[in-house]
Amino acid sequence: MSKQSVADTIPSTARAIALLVASTPTVQDAQPGVLHQLLEFSNRYTAQVLSDALVYAEHGGRSGKVEMEDVVLAVQARVGWEFGGRVPKEVSKCTSRGWP
Repeated sequence: MSKQSVADTIPSTARAIALLVASTPTVQDAQPGVLHQLLEFSNRYTAQVLSDALVYAEHGGRSGKVEMEDVVLAVQARVGWEFGGRVPKEVSKCTSRGWP
């Protein structure tokens, strides 16, 4: 039996995040907890986006069937909410005229 290396024992997502951190030229060193925090954040963010997409799919009459447009809308809504994105001109024109 051969010994498993450390890279073989961590999940593939954690390995991918570790490679991204290692490939960033401005990062000289990172504490071990950083990988755990980034993995936690990515899992939580993905779960929230997919949950939002499921709500959009159900609202669109496709209960249980999430489509790419639902995921795109969920990401756009989350980015707009978290980072204070601008409202598109088309939406602001509709609301200024009293349209729903």
